[in-house]
Amino acid sequence: MRAPMLLVVGAAVLLLAGYAWLRDEPVSPDAQAWLAPAEHQVTHSEAYLLLLGIHAPVGQSPRELGARTLAAYQAWRMAHSVSEPFSPDQHAMLPLPDGEFFCPITLAACFARLVERSPELPAILGTHGELLERYRQFIALDDYLTLAQPGPDEPIPALSYLLRGAHLLGLQALQQALAGEKHAASALLLEERRALRQYLARADHLMLKMALVALLNRNLEWQARLQRVGLVAVAQDTAALTLEERSLSRALQHEFQAQAAVYHSLGAERRVRGSLDMWLGYKPQMSINASLARYQVAAQLSELPPQAFSQAMAHVPAQQVPHTGVRNWVGDVLLAINVPDWNRYAARIHDLDAKLRLLALSAALPQDVVGADVASLNGAQNPYEPTQRPFLDDQGHLCYDGPFDAKEAGRCVPL
Repeated sequence: MRAPMLLVVGAAVLLLAGYAWLRDEPVSPDAQAWLAPAEHQVTHSEAYLLLLGIHAPVGQSPRELGARTLAAYQAWRMAHSVSEPFSPDQHAMLPLPDGEFFCPITLAACFARLVERSPELPAILGTHGELLERYRQFIALDDYLTLAQPGPDEPIPALSYLLRGAHLLGLQALQQALAGEKHAASALLLEERRALRQYLARADHLMLKMALVALLNRNLEWQARLQRVGLVAVAQDTAALTLEERSLSRALQHEFQAQAAVYHSLGAERRVRGSLDMWLGYKPQMSINASLARYQVAAQLSELPPQAFSQAMAHVPAQQVPHTGVRNWVGDVLLAINVPDWNRYAARIHDLDAKLRLLALSAALPQDVVGADVASLNGAQNPYEPTQRPFLDDQGHLCYDGPFDAKEAGRCVPL
């Protein structure tokens, strides 16, 4: 009797141990909240559809192309797993502007060359008038929301067209300013600036959020260069960024949802035809729960004011790789894959605060500015560190220091 009883007990222990090993943990309440649709979820967005189809060839509606692409993606996702990536249909595209007129406006040599060749601007604007018009339509809208289901293969708008469309608008403002149409040029840059800030507050996709940061930085660069030589009115709309404009929360929520879709898909593949390693060593929901913290921390840091953000960066340790343990060793391998340093993305947004302040300060400086002029500026405290003041760099730009290296002259304005 004793031996059979021991066998039964041993078998029960093995079954319980096996169940405990294979059992995944439930998705945590915090993760559930991040996986839930955003409160502002709607079913239609003209701005999203236009941006998704902005590269449509002449004669084809960008909104219609965007709607077809979205519908194709949604139909594909309903019938396929994430391991089978969606590929949009190939079609003709609007020519992407290129050449010397599309140099980086953050470079003084670029601006000088554009002014020198200004008689050619009407031809350039005429050639690429279709893209300029689409960009003007985009900044006139105010209902942006990413409609595609988050995933690693969701259709991404052709942001290169958005960037070139914005450059064309800058060229149009330059043409107007040089023609003596000071009010029109000022109004054009102001219209774009207000629209970009509105989009920055609404952006729920990380790539778009950072593209908007680049666009707003370039708008401020055009404004600074033109107002410095008296071709446009001095900007009055230099208020600091709002919490919504600074925040990466919506964009990182979208990133988290896309990553969770990958983890869930791998779990489904494991159940259908997974290897022994995947059966024994992969827990998708455990992986999702463990990954959440780095998204949450980055979102919280992005919402701090510049000074608090800078202080936090001095004490934030290097990104820690989440670890769940031997039961989820395959998940731990996935969790160890490098992710971008989102704190640097947040810093680029904070740098816009610095640039807005510098834009206002630069209007009070004489043409032949020297260090003493900078030292005498009122209200010139660095938003990252109030005890620091702006300085002139080796190219004669008015700049602030910051916690990370600046991108595209993000904390400088030309003088």
